Amino acid sequence: MKQFDTDKYEHGFIDVYEPYFNNSKNVKKVLEIGVYVGGSLQYLSDKFPDAKIYGIDIEDKTQYNTDNITTYIVNQEDRNALNKFLEETNVEFDIIIDDGGHTMKQQQVSFGTLFKSLKKGGIYILEDLHTSRLEQLGTIAPDDIITTLDMLYTIQYTKNVISNHILDEEKEYIINTIDDIRVWTRTPEYNQSVTSIIKKKFSAE
Repeated sequence: MKQFDTDKYEHGFIDVYEPYFNNSKNVKKVLEIGVYVGGSLQYLSDKFPDAKIYGIDIEDKTQYNTDNITTYIVNQEDRNALNKFLEETNVEFDIIIDDGGHTMKQQQVSFGTLFKSLKKGGIYILEDLHTSRLEQLGTIAPDDIITTLDMLYTIQYTKNVISNHILDEEKEYIINTIDDIRVWTRTPEYNQSVTSIIKKKFSAE
């Protein structure tokens, strides 16, 4: 396997994702939030050579654009900016990966806004959920009523979305279309290398 400049190897995430990616057929559109130095986009481009890879970041990352990689400047906690991006690209994604800023608001606003753009049977990956357990990182704000990790577990076990960063209509859509949530952690304390794979129903309306 080729190695790219992404910390997904260090965290062990690639090993978690590969079985899902290998079972994903005819992947044509992939979105990643958080470009950093472009290594993850390059990994996705290599993994899905026939797909169009989209990257969004709060900073200009056009130096990583290629024939099948295109980056956009988008603030992931700005719902209007995310919707403008969706309107501009006008596509449905087979895979969405959130490796962005990792605050509760960023993760939850992005999830609420972007899940509707995920294809039926697609997967939404929410990375670095250990930020839900490490308050000293500054990723949990006083007005967050729930951490993202606890939000996912609440959806999984109660079929209810609790979040002050997700709109009511988005909550209803998520509940009606979500199929499965899997959380992987390197440590039982959930304090490092935590990721999740959220699958959308094939019958999602």
